[in-house]
Amino acid sequence: MFWRMRFSAVALSALLIAATLAGQAADAVPTERRTPLVRLIERSVSAVVSIRIPQAGGGGPERVGTGSIIHPAGFVLTNQHVVAGAESGRVQMRDGTTRPFEVIAELAHEDLAVLLLSGQGPFPRLHLGRSHDLMLGEPVIAIGDAAALPFTVSRGIVSGLGRATHTEHAFLPSVVQTDAAINGGNSGGPLINAVGEQIGVVTSRRDGADNVAFAITADRVRAVFAELLAVEERAGIRFGAELDALAERAVVTAVTANSPAADGGLVAGDVLTRIQGTLVRSAAEVALELLARRPGDTLQIGVLHGDTEREVTLELGAVPLAPAARVESSQPGLQWEVYEGAFDALPDFGALARADQGVCEVPAVDVHGGRRDDYALVFTGFVEVPADGVWRFGATSDDGSRVWIDGRLVVDNDGLHGAVGKTGIRRLASGLHALRVEFFERRGDEVLTLHWSGPGQPWGEIPASAYRRQ
Repeated sequence: MFWRMRFSAVALSALLIAATLAGQAADAVPTERRTPLVRLIERSVSAVVSIRIPQAGGGGPERVGTGSIIHPAGFVLTNQHVVAGAESGRVQMRDGTTRPFEVIAELAHEDLAVLLLSGQGPFPRLHLGRSHDLMLGEPVIAIGDAAALPFTVSRGIVSGLGRATHTEHAFLPSVVQTDAAINGGNSGGPLINAVGEQIGVVTSRRDGADNVAFAITADRVRAVFAELLAVEERAGIRFGAELDALAERAVVTAVTANSPAADGGLVAGDVLTRIQGTLVRSAAEVALELLARRPGDTLQIGVLHGDTEREVTLELGAVPLAPAARVESSQPGLQWEVYEGAFDALPDFGALARADQGVCEVPAVDVHGGRRDDYALVFTGFVEVPADGVWRFGATSDDGSRVWIDGRLVVDNDGLHGAVGKTGIRRLASGLHALRVEFFERRGDEVLTLHWSGPGQPWGEIPASAYRRQ
Protein backbone atom coordinates (compact mmCIF):
# COMPACT_ATOMS: atom_id res chain seq x y z
CA MET A 1 0.00 0.00 0.00
CA PHE A 2 2.82 2.41 0.88
CA TRP A 3 4.50 2.04 -2.49
CA ARG A 4 1.21 2.67 -4.22
CA MET A 5 0.67 5.84 -2.19
CA ARG A 6 4.25 6.91 -2.90
CA PHE A 7 3.85 6.18 -6.59
CA SER A 8 0.62 8.16 -6.67
CA ALA A 9 2.31 11.11 -4.96
CA VAL A 10 5.24 11.00 -7.39
CA ALA A 11 2.90 10.70 -10.34
CA LEU A 12 0.84 13.61 -9.09
CA SER A 13 3.96 15.73 -8.65
CA ALA A 14 5.10 14.85 -12.13
CA LEU A 15 1.73 15.81 -13.56
CA LEU A 16 1.75 19.12 -11.72
CA ILE A 17 5.24 19.90 -12.98
CA ALA A 18 4.29 18.91 -16.53
CA ALA A 19 1.15 21.04 -16.36
CA THR A 20 3.15 23.99 -15.05
CA LEU A 21 5.74 23.65 -17.81
CA ALA A 22 3.00 23.27 -20.41
CA GLY A 23 1.34 26.40 -19.06
CA GLN A 24 4.61 28.27 -19.16
CA ALA A 25 5.23 27.07 -22.70
CA ALA A 26 1.74 28.14 -23.70
CA ASP A 27 2.26 31.53 -22.09
CA ALA A 28 5.52 31.86 -24.02
CA VAL A 29 3.77 31.48 -27.39
CA PRO A 30 3.25 34.90 -28.98
CA THR A 31 -0.40 35.95 -28.96
CA GLU A 32 -0.31 36.42 -32.73
CA ARG A 33 0.31 32.68 -33.19
CA ARG A 34 -2.67 31.61 -31.11
CA THR A 35 -5.12 32.50 -33.85
CA PRO A 36 -8.87 31.91 -33.66
CA LEU A 37 -8.30 28.72 -35.68
CA VAL A 38 -5.72 27.42 -33.20
CA ARG A 39 -8.04 28.15 -30.28
CA LEU A 40 -10.91 26.42 -32.07
CA ILE A 41 -8.82 23.29 -32.58
CA GLU A 42 -7.60 23.34 -28.97
CA ARG A 43 -11.21 23.49 -27.74
CA SER A 44 -12.42 20.73 -30.05
CA VAL A 45 -9.73 18.08 -30.34
CA SER A 46 -10.07 16.67 -26.82
CA ALA A 47 -13.66 15.63 -27.63
CA VAL A 48 -12.54 13.54 -30.63
CA VAL A 49 -11.61 9.86 -30.31
CA SER A 50 -9.77 7.47 -32.58
CA ILE A 51 -11.73 4.22 -32.85
CA ARG A 52 -9.91 0.86 -33.05
CA ILE A 53 -11.68 -2.44 -33.72
CA PRO A 54 -9.65 -5.69 -33.96
CA GLN A 55 -10.19 -7.93 -36.94
CA ALA A 56 -12.16 -11.11 -36.26
CA GLY A 57 -9.82 -13.86 -35.08
CA GLY A 58 -7.13 -11.35 -34.16
CA GLY A 59 -5.43 -11.42 -37.56
CA GLY A 60 -4.77 -8.49 -39.86
CA PRO A 61 -4.78 -4.77 -39.18
CA GLU A 62 -7.32 -3.10 -36.92
CA ARG A 63 -10.32 -1.36 -38.40
CA VAL A 64 -9.87 2.38 -37.84
CA GLY A 65 -12.34 5.23 -37.62
CA THR A 66 -13.19 8.38 -35.71
CA GLY A 67 -15.90 9.53 -33.33
CA SER A 68 -16.94 12.60 -31.36
CA ILE A 69 -17.98 12.69 -27.70
CA ILE A 70 -21.39 14.36 -27.59
CA HIS A 71 -22.24 13.84 -23.90
CA PRO A 72 -20.10 14.14 -20.75
CA ALA A 73 -21.07 10.58 -19.72
CA GLY A 74 -18.97 9.33 -22.65
CA PHE A 75 -21.50 8.81 -25.44
CA VAL A 76 -19.74 8.89 -28.82
CA LEU A 77 -21.30 9.60 -32.22
CA THR A 78 -19.79 7.90 -35.27
CA ASN A 79 -20.66 6.12 -38.55
CA GLN A 80 -22.33 2.73 -38.38
CA HIS A 81 -19.97 1.34 -40.98
CA VAL A 82 -17.05 2.06 -38.65
CA VAL A 83 -18.39 -0.35 -36.02
CA ALA A 84 -20.49 -2.70 -38.20
CA GLY A 85 -20.41 -6.23 -36.84
CA ALA A 86 -18.62 -5.24 -33.64
CA GLU A 87 -20.09 -5.09 -30.15
CA SER A 88 -17.09 -3.43 -28.56
CA GLY A 89 -13.58 -2.10 -29.16
CA ARG A 90 -11.34 0.62 -27.82
CA VAL A 91 -10.67 4.26 -28.48
CA GLN A 92 -7.56 6.37 -28.21
CA MET A 93 -8.07 9.68 -26.44
CA ARG A 94 -6.25 12.89 -27.24
CA ASP A 95 -4.15 12.52 -24.05
CA GLY A 96 -2.79 9.19 -25.32
CA THR A 97 -4.84 6.96 -23.04
CA THR A 98 -7.12 4.22 -24.35
CA ARG A 99 -10.59 3.24 -23.20
CA PRO A 100 -12.86 0.33 -24.06
CA PHE A 101 -16.27 1.05 -25.52
CA GLU A 102 -19.46 -0.81 -26.25
CA VAL A 103 -21.81 -0.21 -29.17
CA ILE A 104 -25.08 1.14 -27.79
CA ALA A 105 -27.16 1.81 -30.91
CA GLU A 106 -26.86 1.50 -34.68
CA LEU A 107 -28.90 2.75 -37.61
CA ALA A 108 -27.42 1.18 -40.72
CA HIS A 109 -29.65 2.96 -43.25
CA GLU A 110 -28.53 6.33 -41.84
CA ASP A 111 -24.91 5.17 -41.30
CA LEU A 112 -24.99 6.36 -37.68
CA ALA A 113 -24.03 4.69 -34.39
CA VAL A 114 -23.64 5.65 -30.74
CA LEU A 115 -20.96 4.16 -28.49
CA LEU A 116 -20.41 4.41 -24.74
CA LEU A 117 -16.92 4.80 -23.29
CA SER A 118 -16.01 2.97 -20.10
CA GLY A 119 -14.90 4.86 -17.01
CA GLN A 120 -16.10 7.82 -15.05
CA GLY A 121 -16.79 11.15 -16.67
CA PRO A 122 -17.28 13.90 -17.18
CA PHE A 123 -15.69 13.74 -20.62
CA PRO A 124 -15.04 16.76 -22.85
CA ARG A 125 -17.73 16.97 -25.49
CA LEU A 126 -18.77 18.68 -28.70
CA HIS A 127 -22.16 20.34 -28.90
CA LEU A 128 -24.28 18.98 -31.76
CA GLY A 129 -25.28 22.15 -33.58
CA ARG A 130 -27.65 22.92 -36.45
CA SER A 131 -27.06 22.76 -40.19
CA HIS A 132 -30.14 24.52 -41.57
CA ASP A 133 -28.35 27.83 -41.94
CA LEU A 134 -24.97 26.71 -43.32
CA MET A 135 -23.48 29.08 -45.87
CA LEU A 136 -21.43 28.35 -48.96
CA GLY A 137 -17.87 29.34 -48.17
CA GLU A 138 -18.36 29.03 -44.41
CA PRO A 139 -15.10 27.78 -42.81
CA VAL A 140 -15.06 24.30 -41.25
CA ILE A 141 -12.51 21.91 -39.81
CA ALA A 142 -12.41 18.12 -39.77
CA ILE A 143 -10.57 16.14 -37.08
CA GLY A 144 -9.95 12.44 -37.52
CA ASP A 145 -7.76 9.41 -37.86
CA ALA A 146 -6.66 10.29 -41.38
CA ALA A 147 -4.64 7.49 -42.99
CA ALA A 148 -3.93 6.00 -39.51
CA LEU A 149 -2.64 9.35 -38.21
CA PRO A 150 -4.87 10.11 -35.20
CA PHE A 151 -6.14 13.62 -34.52
CA THR A 152 -5.19 14.93 -37.92
CA VAL A 153 -6.79 18.33 -38.53
CA SER A 154 -7.79 19.65 -41.94
CA ARG A 155 -9.63 22.82 -42.77
CA GLY A 156 -11.80 23.89 -45.63
CA ILE A 157 -15.13 25.44 -46.43
CA VAL A 158 -18.70 24.37 -46.96
CA SER A 159 -18.49 23.74 -50.69
CA GLY A 160 -21.96 22.36 -51.40
CA LEU A 161 -25.40 22.39 -49.80
CA GLY A 162 -28.55 20.32 -50.27
CA ARG A 163 -26.60 17.25 -51.34
CA ALA A 164 -27.50 13.55 -51.20
CA THR A 165 -25.12 10.69 -51.82
CA HIS A 166 -24.93 6.92 -52.19
CA THR A 167 -22.10 5.22 -50.34
CA GLU A 168 -21.25 1.56 -50.28
CA HIS A 169 -23.07 1.45 -46.94
CA ALA A 170 -26.25 3.52 -47.35
CA PHE A 171 -28.17 6.16 -49.28
CA LEU A 172 -27.74 9.40 -47.35
CA PRO A 173 -30.40 11.99 -48.23
CA SER A 174 -28.95 14.96 -46.35
CA VAL A 175 -25.23 15.64 -46.51
CA VAL A 176 -23.08 18.75 -46.60
CA GLN A 177 -20.17 18.91 -49.04
CA THR A 178 -16.75 20.17 -47.98
CA ASP A 179 -13.33 20.59 -49.55
CA ALA A 180 -11.55 19.82 -46.25
CA ALA A 181 -9.08 16.98 -46.79
CA ILE A 182 -10.74 13.66 -45.92
CA ASN A 183 -8.90 10.34 -45.90
CA GLY A 184 -9.49 6.75 -44.86
CA GLY A 185 -10.06 6.74 -41.09
CA ASN A 186 -11.86 10.11 -41.02
CA SER A 187 -15.19 8.29 -41.20
CA GLY A 188 -17.40 9.08 -38.22
CA GLY A 189 -15.43 12.15 -37.21
CA PRO A 190 -16.84 15.63 -36.71
CA LEU A 191 -17.14 18.48 -39.17
CA ILE A 192 -16.94 21.57 -36.98
CA ASN A 193 -17.92 25.17 -37.65
CA ALA A 194 -16.13 28.34 -36.59
CA VAL A 195 -17.82 28.50 -33.17
CA GLY A 196 -16.94 24.92 -32.23
CA GLU A 197 -20.27 23.22 -32.96
CA GLN A 198 -20.43 19.88 -34.75
CA ILE A 199 -22.44 20.47 -37.90
CA GLY A 200 -21.78 17.14 -39.60
CA VAL A 201 -20.53 13.55 -39.30
CA VAL A 202 -17.86 12.85 -41.93
CA THR A 203 -18.91 9.83 -43.93
CA SER A 204 -17.34 9.61 -47.40
CA ARG A 205 -15.40 11.23 -50.21
CA ARG A 206 -15.99 11.19 -53.95
CA ASP A 207 -13.63 8.74 -55.65
CA GLY A 208 -11.93 10.16 -58.71
CA ALA A 209 -12.52 13.75 -57.63
CA ASP A 210 -10.31 16.20 -55.77
CA ASN A 211 -11.46 17.78 -52.51
CA VAL A 212 -15.03 16.48 -52.65
CA ALA A 213 -16.14 14.98 -49.35
CA PHE A 214 -19.45 14.62 -47.52
CA ALA A 215 -20.72 14.72 -43.96
CA ILE A 216 -24.17 13.76 -42.66
CA THR A 217 -25.75 17.03 -41.59
CA ALA A 218 -26.33 17.77 -37.91
CA ASP A 219 -30.01 18.37 -38.62
CA ARG A 220 -30.31 14.88 -40.12
CA VAL A 221 -28.62 13.40 -37.04
CA ARG A 222 -31.05 15.30 -34.81
CA ALA A 223 -34.05 14.23 -36.91
CA VAL A 224 -33.28 10.49 -36.65
CA PHE A 225 -31.75 10.51 -33.17
CA ALA A 226 -34.94 9.32 -31.46
CA GLU A 227 -35.15 6.43 -33.94
CA LEU A 228 -31.44 5.68 -33.46
CA LEU A 229 -31.62 5.46 -29.66
CA ALA A 230 -35.26 4.32 -29.23
CA VAL A 231 -34.72 5.04 -25.55
CA GLU A 232 -37.98 3.79 -24.09
CA GLU A 233 -37.80 0.45 -25.89
CA ARG A 234 -34.06 0.01 -25.50
CA ALA A 235 -33.82 0.94 -21.81
CA GLY A 236 -37.25 -0.42 -20.91
CA ILE A 237 -38.33 2.90 -19.39
CA ARG A 238 -41.49 4.89 -19.87
CA PHE A 239 -41.07 8.67 -19.88
CA GLY A 240 -43.98 9.88 -21.96
CA ALA A 241 -42.85 13.23 -23.40
CA GLU A 242 -41.98 14.06 -27.01
CA LEU A 243 -39.44 16.80 -27.77
CA ASP A 244 -38.69 18.96 -30.79
CA ALA A 245 -35.69 17.32 -32.44
CA LEU A 246 -34.54 20.48 -34.24
CA ALA A 247 -35.13 23.11 -31.59
CA GLU A 248 -32.15 24.87 -30.05
CA ARG A 249 -33.54 23.93 -26.64
CA ALA A 250 -35.21 20.80 -25.22
CA VAL A 251 -38.78 21.85 -26.02
CA VAL A 252 -41.62 19.48 -25.10
CA THR A 253 -44.08 19.14 -27.98
CA ALA A 254 -46.47 16.52 -26.57
CA VAL A 255 -47.08 14.59 -23.35
CA THR A 256 -48.78 11.19 -23.24
CA ALA A 257 -51.72 10.97 -20.85
CA ASN A 258 -51.19 8.87 -17.71
CA SER A 259 -47.43 8.74 -18.32
CA PRO A 260 -44.65 9.59 -15.83
CA ALA A 261 -44.15 12.91 -17.66
CA ALA A 262 -47.84 13.77 -17.29
CA ASP A 263 -47.93 12.65 -13.66
CA GLY A 264 -44.88 14.84 -13.01
CA GLY A 265 -46.66 17.89 -14.43
CA LEU A 266 -44.87 18.32 -17.75
CA VAL A 267 -46.92 20.01 -20.49
CA ALA A 268 -46.39 20.96 -24.12
CA GLY A 269 -44.30 24.11 -24.38
CA ASP A 270 -42.12 23.29 -21.37
CA VAL A 271 -38.38 23.60 -21.91
CA LEU A 272 -36.29 21.03 -20.05
CA THR A 273 -33.15 22.72 -18.74
CA ARG A 274 -31.50 20.05 -16.59
CA ILE A 275 -31.92 16.43 -15.50
CA GLN A 276 -30.42 15.37 -12.17
CA GLY A 277 -28.41 18.59 -12.19
CA THR A 278 -26.94 18.05 -15.69
CA LEU A 279 -27.68 20.80 -18.20
CA VAL A 280 -29.56 19.67 -21.31
CA ARG A 281 -29.79 21.82 -24.42
CA SER A 282 -31.55 19.64 -26.97
CA ALA A 283 -33.81 16.64 -27.47
CA ALA A 284 -30.72 14.56 -28.26
CA GLU A 285 -29.11 15.42 -24.91
CA VAL A 286 -32.32 14.52 -23.07
CA ALA A 287 -32.39 11.16 -24.86
CA LEU A 288 -28.80 10.44 -23.82
CA GLU A 289 -29.59 11.40 -20.21
CA LEU A 290 -32.53 9.00 -20.17
CA LEU A 291 -30.64 6.15 -21.83
CA ALA A 292 -28.70 5.36 -18.65
CA ARG A 293 -31.84 5.30 -16.46
CA ARG A 294 -33.88 2.34 -15.26
CA PRO A 295 -37.57 1.79 -14.43
CA GLY A 296 -38.35 3.17 -10.99
CA ASP A 297 -35.62 5.83 -11.11
CA THR A 298 -36.73 9.19 -9.72
CA LEU A 299 -35.67 12.22 -11.75
CA GLN A 300 -35.39 15.86 -10.74
CA ILE A 301 -36.00 17.92 -13.87
CA GLY A 302 -35.53 21.67 -14.24
CA VAL A 303 -38.26 23.22 -16.37
CA LEU A 304 -38.75 26.63 -17.96
CA HIS A 305 -42.17 27.70 -19.27
CA GLY A 306 -42.20 31.25 -20.56
CA ASP A 307 -40.44 33.22 -17.85
CA THR A 308 -41.38 30.80 -15.07
CA GLU A 309 -38.86 28.27 -13.75
CA ARG A 310 -39.83 25.26 -11.72
CA GLU A 311 -38.59 21.81 -10.78
CA VAL A 312 -40.61 18.64 -11.28
CA THR A 313 -40.07 15.20 -9.84
CA LEU A 314 -41.16 12.07 -11.68
CA GLU A 315 -40.65 8.34 -11.42
CA LEU A 316 -39.86 6.49 -14.63
CA GLY A 317 -42.23 3.67 -15.54
CA ALA A 318 -41.44 0.32 -17.13
CA VAL A 319 -41.88 -0.92 -20.69
CA PRO A 320 -42.36 -4.69 -20.29
CA LEU A 321 -41.56 -7.30 -22.89
CA ALA A 322 -44.48 -7.80 -25.26
CA PRO A 323 -45.83 -11.30 -24.55
CA ALA A 324 -45.86 -13.98 -27.21
CA ALA A 325 -49.12 -14.98 -28.85
CA ARG A 326 -50.93 -18.07 -27.62
CA VAL A 327 -51.15 -20.22 -30.72
CA GLU A 328 -52.15 -23.86 -30.43
CA SER A 329 -50.61 -24.89 -33.75
CA SER A 330 -48.80 -23.26 -36.66
CA GLN A 331 -47.05 -24.19 -39.88
CA PRO A 332 -44.24 -22.66 -41.95
CA GLY A 333 -44.80 -19.63 -44.15
CA LEU A 334 -47.01 -16.56 -44.42
CA GLN A 335 -50.27 -15.71 -46.12
CA TRP A 336 -50.18 -13.07 -48.86
CA GLU A 337 -52.75 -10.95 -50.69
CA VAL A 338 -52.24 -8.77 -53.76
CA TYR A 339 -54.16 -5.61 -54.71
CA GLU A 340 -54.03 -3.71 -58.00
CA GLY A 341 -53.75 0.06 -58.38
CA ALA A 342 -51.43 2.96 -59.18
CA PHE A 343 -50.41 3.93 -55.65
CA ASP A 344 -48.14 6.75 -54.50
CA ALA A 345 -48.26 5.51 -50.91
CA LEU A 346 -49.56 2.48 -49.07
CA PRO A 347 -53.34 2.39 -49.59
CA ASP A 348 -56.24 1.71 -47.25
CA PHE A 349 -56.38 -2.02 -47.94
CA GLY A 350 -59.79 -2.33 -46.29
CA ALA A 351 -61.28 -0.22 -49.09
CA LEU A 352 -59.79 -2.34 -51.90
CA ALA A 353 -60.82 -5.59 -53.55
CA ARG A 354 -58.26 -8.37 -53.29
CA ALA A 355 -56.97 -9.53 -56.69
CA ASP A 356 -55.29 -12.77 -55.56
CA GLN A 357 -53.97 -14.58 -52.50
CA GLY A 358 -51.75 -17.47 -51.51
CA VAL A 359 -49.02 -18.78 -49.22
CA CYS A 360 -45.29 -18.03 -49.35
CA GLU A 361 -42.12 -18.88 -47.41
CA VAL A 362 -40.92 -15.28 -46.89
CA PRO A 363 -42.20 -11.77 -47.68
CA ALA A 364 -40.99 -11.16 -51.23
CA VAL A 365 -42.10 -9.44 -54.43
CA ASP A 366 -42.08 -12.59 -56.58
CA VAL A 367 -45.44 -13.88 -55.26
CA HIS A 368 -47.54 -11.44 -57.29
CA GLY A 369 -48.25 -13.58 -60.35
CA GLY A 370 -46.10 -11.73 -62.87
CA ARG A 371 -47.24 -8.20 -62.11
CA ARG A 372 -44.43 -5.69 -62.60
CA ASP A 373 -46.01 -2.34 -61.71
CA ASP A 374 -49.02 -0.82 -59.97
CA TYR A 375 -49.78 -3.32 -57.24
CA ALA A 376 -49.59 -3.75 -53.47
CA LEU A 377 -49.00 -6.74 -51.21
CA VAL A 378 -49.98 -7.67 -47.67
CA PHE A 379 -48.26 -10.50 -45.78
CA THR A 380 -49.71 -11.79 -42.51
CA GLY A 381 -48.76 -14.47 -40.02
CA PHE A 382 -46.25 -14.67 -37.20
CA VAL A 383 -42.54 -14.18 -36.66
CA GLU A 384 -40.92 -16.50 -34.12
CA VAL A 385 -38.56 -14.66 -31.77
CA PRO A 386 -35.97 -17.07 -30.29
CA ALA A 387 -35.06 -15.13 -27.12
CA ASP A 388 -36.37 -12.48 -24.72
CA GLY A 389 -34.97 -9.00 -25.27
CA VAL A 390 -34.72 -5.98 -27.52
CA TRP A 391 -35.19 -6.83 -31.21
CA ARG A 392 -34.52 -4.54 -34.15
CA PHE A 393 -36.52 -5.07 -37.33
CA GLY A 394 -35.72 -3.55 -40.70
CA ALA A 395 -37.42 -3.34 -44.09
CA THR A 396 -35.58 -2.47 -47.29
CA SER A 397 -38.02 -1.73 -50.06
CA ASP A 398 -38.60 -0.10 -53.45
CA ASP A 399 -41.23 1.41 -53.22
CA GLY A 400 -42.89 1.78 -49.81
CA SER A 401 -43.35 -0.69 -46.97
CA ARG A 402 -44.47 -0.97 -43.35
CA VAL A 403 -43.94 -3.65 -40.71
CA TRP A 404 -46.35 -4.23 -37.82
CA ILE A 405 -45.49 -6.43 -34.82
CA ASP A 406 -48.36 -7.38 -32.49
CA GLY A 407 -50.49 -4.68 -34.10
CA ARG A 408 -47.91 -1.96 -33.47
CA LEU A 409 -46.17 -0.10 -36.31
CA VAL A 410 -42.44 -0.81 -35.92
CA VAL A 411 -41.01 0.10 -39.33
CA ASP A 412 -42.45 2.90 -41.48
CA ASN A 413 -40.75 2.96 -44.89
CA ASP A 414 -43.71 4.28 -46.88
CA GLY A 415 -43.60 6.48 -49.98
CA LEU A 416 -42.23 6.50 -53.50
CA HIS A 417 -38.48 5.87 -53.33
CA GLY A 418 -35.65 3.64 -54.44
CA ALA A 419 -34.31 0.74 -52.42
CA VAL A 420 -33.82 2.24 -48.96
CA GLY A 421 -34.06 0.71 -45.51
CA LYS A 422 -35.76 1.78 -42.28
CA THR A 423 -35.67 0.11 -38.87
CA GLY A 424 -37.43 0.03 -35.52
CA ILE A 425 -37.13 -1.90 -32.27
CA ARG A 426 -39.46 -3.73 -29.89
CA ARG A 427 -39.05 -5.42 -26.51
CA LEU A 428 -40.32 -8.95 -27.15
CA ALA A 429 -40.67 -12.16 -25.17
CA SER A 430 -39.57 -15.31 -26.96
CA GLY A 431 -42.23 -17.03 -29.04
CA LEU A 432 -44.63 -16.16 -31.84
CA HIS A 433 -45.58 -12.53 -32.50
CA ALA A 434 -48.24 -11.38 -34.93
CA LEU A 435 -46.68 -9.97 -38.12
CA ARG A 436 -48.14 -7.80 -40.85
CA VAL A 437 -46.02 -6.50 -43.75
CA GLU A 438 -47.40 -4.04 -46.30
CA PHE A 439 -45.70 -3.17 -49.60
CA PHE A 440 -46.51 -1.34 -52.82
CA GLU A 441 -44.80 -0.99 -56.19
CA ARG A 442 -45.45 1.83 -58.67
CA ARG A 443 -42.72 1.76 -61.31
CA GLY A 444 -39.16 0.55 -61.81
CA ASP A 445 -37.32 -1.90 -59.58
CA GLU A 446 -39.10 -4.14 -57.08
CA VAL A 447 -37.37 -4.77 -53.75
CA LEU A 448 -38.61 -6.10 -50.40
CA THR A 449 -36.40 -7.75 -47.76
CA LEU A 450 -36.83 -7.97 -43.99
CA HIS A 451 -33.96 -8.04 -41.48
CA TRP A 452 -33.59 -8.39 -37.72
CA SER A 453 -31.11 -8.54 -34.88
CA GLY A 454 -31.45 -9.35 -31.21
CA PRO A 455 -29.91 -11.32 -28.33
CA GLY A 456 -27.48 -13.77 -29.90
CA GLN A 457 -28.70 -12.86 -33.39
CA PRO A 458 -26.49 -10.58 -35.51
CA TRP A 459 -28.07 -8.27 -38.08
CA GLY A 460 -29.22 -10.24 -41.09
CA GLU A 461 -32.17 -11.27 -43.24
CA ILE A 462 -34.97 -12.96 -41.33
CA PRO A 463 -34.81 -16.67 -42.30
CA ALA A 464 -37.78 -18.59 -43.66
CA SER A 465 -37.70 -20.78 -40.53
CA ALA A 466 -38.84 -17.79 -38.44
CA TYR A 467 -42.11 -17.25 -40.34
CA ARG A 468 -45.22 -19.12 -39.24
CA ARG A 469 -48.94 -19.12 -40.09
CA GLN A 470 -52.05 -20.70 -38.71
